[in-house]
This record gives sequence, C-alpha cells and structure tokens, in this order.
Amino acid sequence: MAAPKQGTRKKILDSAEYLFARNGYDNTTFRSIARRAKCTVGSVNYHFGSKKKLFYGVSGRRFEALMKARHVAYEQTMANSNGPLSLEEVLGCIIKPILEFSFRGDAGWRSYIRILSRILSDKALYDSGFAEESEAAARELIEWIKQAAPEATEKDIGYAYQFMIASMVQCCADIYVNRVSRITYGLCDASDYEEIEQRILTYICTGFKSVIKY
Repeated sequence: MAAPKQGTRKKILDSAEYLFARNGYDNTTFRSIARRAKCTVGSVNYHFGSKKKLFYGVSGRRFEALMKARHVAYEQTMANSNGPLSLEEVLGCIIKPILEFSFRGDAGWRSYIRILSRILSDKALYDSGFAEESEAAARELIEWIKQAAPEATEKDIGYAYQFMIASMVQCCADIYVNRVSRITYGLCDASDYEEIEQRILTYICTGFKSVIKY
C-alpha cells in the first residue's frame, strides 16, 4: 500500500491545530482530527503515532518559524547598526515577530497563541514536550538582552523577561476574545495592529528598564 501523501500531513497539522486550540488537548481525538482533515484515523496514526507527538508537531512548527523570524530580525538589526544594539532594538527583535504573526499571519497563528497559553499554564503539557526547546530559546534571547544591558543583574533580567512573555502572549491571545474592547466600551480593539504595536513596545521597554534598573 502506498504511503499517505505529504500533503495529508499538513492537513492533519492544520486540523489538529484548530481543534487543540478550540477544545484543548484532552478533548481532541484522532477521530475528530481525521474528520476535519478529511482523512482516515490510520493516516493520522501513520504520520504521528500518538496524540502527544501530534500536539508537539503542531506547536513545534510555529515555534520554529517564530524563532527563525527573531533570528532574522536580530541579524538584520545588527547588520544595520554601527555598534552594540540598544535594549529597545533587542526587545523589538523579540516582540515584533510574534505580533506580526499573530495579527497579520494566517488564522493558524491565532490558534497557536491559544495553544501556547494552554501549554504555559499546564505543567504536564509543558514538561512533556515543550520545556527543553523553549527554555533553550529563552536562554538565547536572554543572552541578547544581557549584551544590551550588561549592568543589569541576571535575576532582574529573568523576572523582566517573564513579565514580557506574559504581556506578549496575553496581548496576542486577546485578539480572539477582545476583552479589552469590552472593558473600554469599544475604545480599544485587540485586533488593531496599528494601535497596539507601538504601545506594547513602549510598555514592555519601559517596564523592562524599570525592573532591571536600566
């Protein structure tokens, strides 16, 4: 019997991404994924073997794309700089890619943010497949920050980094709920990239400097 086509794998990932974001890990089954992907349960099993492997296949492809975009932004910013990067420049390389993907990317990015929110608040999901890769990436980003703020303590940078991640993820996740519109009677819009981009960059940079006493 011929192996399933590679295009089926992408359909499975796209379908699983949508369902994991909507229903959560426990409430998503191979059968529901196969139904949405218009393939067989056997095809899902062939490509991924287990629900856990499929779940981290879903989150991993977006995480890799995000880190690649951050590296590109960092390298381009360094190439255009006459000296060491400022803290604002480094934080921009970290923050802007996730904003651009979430606000301007395909719908799968919004699903990814919802999945990421679940992973970061669920120790079992975090420890079983996300911790190693994400922590290695976080340490690399922290090194970028340390180079831009060499006088700051590692402890202060660590806390500031954690607060930054929380702000970014919540800002992107609210595109789906738009809570900020409800609490401001429509004055604010969680999906308005032009309104949000500079404000969140300013907010995070200012907060970061305050925490690290920069």
